[in-house]
Amino acid sequence: MKTKFIFSVFFASSFLFISCKQKTTNYSSSIDITGKDTLLYDVYLLDTTNTACTQQYKNCPSVKVSYPIFHSPDSSLNTYLNEEVMKSILYFDVDDSVNYTSVIDIAKRFFEENLKMKKEGNYDDASSGWTKENSVYVYDKLGKYLTLEVLHELYAGGAHPNSYIEYKVYDLVNRKQAQASEILNLNDTSLLRIGEHLFRKQNEIADSSTLADAGYFIFGDGDNFEDGPNYGKFHFNNNMAITKDGIQFLYNAYEMAPYAAGRPSITLPYAMLQPYLKVKIW
Repeated sequence: MKTKFIFSVFFASSFLFISCKQKTTNYSSSIDITGKDTLLYDVYLLDTTNTACTQQYKNCPSVKVSYPIFHSPDSSLNTYLNEEVMKSILYFDVDDSVNYTSVIDIAKRFFEENLKMKKEGNYDDASSGWTKENSVYVYDKLGKYLTLEVLHELYAGGAHPNSYIEYKVYDLVNRKQAQASEILNLNDTSLLRIGEHLFRKQNEIADSSTLADAGYFIFGDGDNFEDGPNYGKFHFNNNMAITKDGIQFLYNAYEMAPYAAGRPSITLPYAMLQPYLKVKIW
């Protein structure tokens, strides 16, 4: 049976205490995803630029916040998911652990910090086109599992933005977040061999090259990671998405490779995973 995710878009019109320009584009769509239940949601979008800075400065900062608001027939499920979404929006920041009071507060504080730096004389950094995004997207749903993609991105001067993508998998029946270790035997040596084989194939790494020589799995926890037993060794992390194509693992920049490597990922097809699954996916 196919599940249809139906969503519409509406936009923030709340007044910011700093002059801003909000860009809006209306659209609607639907997504067919394999499953048993129907999840309905709207998409909230705030896309705003601080226009107050144009009077004296250039390259005004901008902020984007987007997230789903669930309104399915199951009101208790809506409450649970919407609370989890707001936690992801308000209580994490790539630059520092910042707890915001509201979506509008994200933009307000970002614009205030930018203006403060300009007034303090840090004009070059503050005029480099600051951008910020705190968003949550519906990534996929399979069986009772819903995967949300949480994106936090920040550019406040420097060589490149800082960003972080986290997958959050929710067990919709038991109303809890599912951890990768609850789904798979991540330390199984056979599964690790399969994972490394697929990682090499999907990232075009020759069998004759070590992962470390290719620039992967060279970062890790601890000051002496480079001299430790896990240096250059494939491993699964906890950043897991359950998708129609398989179970996906995403590695963020600097997690196990330099920024230039991007966000390496690996998708394990279900045909390969059956002996290692701890739960029934669908």
